[in-house]
Amino acid sequence: MRRALTVLSAAAVAAGAGVAGTAVGQGTGGTVGEGAQGTLEITVRTEMKGHPNAKITHGINPAVPRDKKRPKVADLAASNDEVLIDGKVVGRVHHTEIVTFEGARKYKGKAVWVWRDMIDLGGGNLIFAACKAEDSPTNNDCAIQGGVGRYAGARGTAVVDFSELKEDKKSKTATVPVRFTFIP
Repeated sequence: MRRALTVLSAAAVAAGAGVAGTAVGQGTGGTVGEGAQGTLEITVRTEMKGHPNAKITHGINPAVPRDKKRPKVADLAASNDEVLIDGKVVGRVHHTEIVTFEGARKYKGKAVWVWRDMIDLGGGNLIFAACKAEDSPTNNDCAIQGGVGRYAGARGTAVVDFSELKEDKKSKTATVPVRFTFIP
């Protein structure tokens, strides 16, 4: 269920508070109006709050509150997470998600979430992404569906690397890396 963590969370969400980042316009060839090109690596940091289904989710509205052992169709979650580049907070991820598939009756994973993220990198620079994530050990690509500012017209993919998820029990936060690959 750690997969329900925000992206890109996105979703948002990020590993090690210091992932190197290359923003569009810093040697990647992108400028305002051209659309984003190249790659961008960020780290997303989220607060860990008590929730029966997931270790890391901000607000949740479970569809079936009596059964706290598994996700249910129509479970809703939302979060507001920090975006870090080179260990510094540079923005926020505004994340919403819904469970659209529960998996087997005797739950062993495979639930499916659909989520939408707005990654606010400050200065009017936004990236919009959509993901389908499965409660399984594999990472799922997310579609970059546009943006504003330096990311106007952006398209490509973003991957939240859940294998690199790190929890900090002392600060009650978790981080996960996210890599955006923009296509011209």
